[in-house]
Amino acid sequence: MRDYKNGMFCFSPPIMLATFFIEMILAAVVVWRYKLNPVGRLVVALLVLLAVFQMAEYMVCQAVGLEPLAWSRIGYVAITLLPPLGIHLAYELAGSKKRPLLIPAYVTAGMFVVFFALIGNSLGAQACLG
Repeated sequence: MRDYKNGMFCFSPPIMLATFFIEMILAAVVVWRYKLNPVGRLVVALLVLLAVFQMAEYMVCQAVGLEPLAWSRIGYVAITLLPPLGIHLAYELAGSKKRPLLIPAYVTAGMFVVFFALIGNSLGAQACLG
């Protein structure tokens, strides 16, 4: 395992923390500067979930607060919601009225969220890796 204390690697804790703050600042800028129409809300949701994932990664590596396995669950839940939000954003940007993938995407993500959040054996270990 790499020693993250003496270097700035792509997935080192300082980079995770910096990425978290950048994503939260960008989400705040979108809320403050732009209308929160459907596109704006989806962009904010994506940025916040990306930030939550970065914080979860950081907390797994630093073992602060919750157990690292709990932080892994939080991270998995956050990234599980990104694909349906991305599909939804693509439909909104395209102005599409027909959205055949949207409901299946959210339903599938919801099932995985329940699995990762509530099923005890869904995650068995955590590691601070890139």
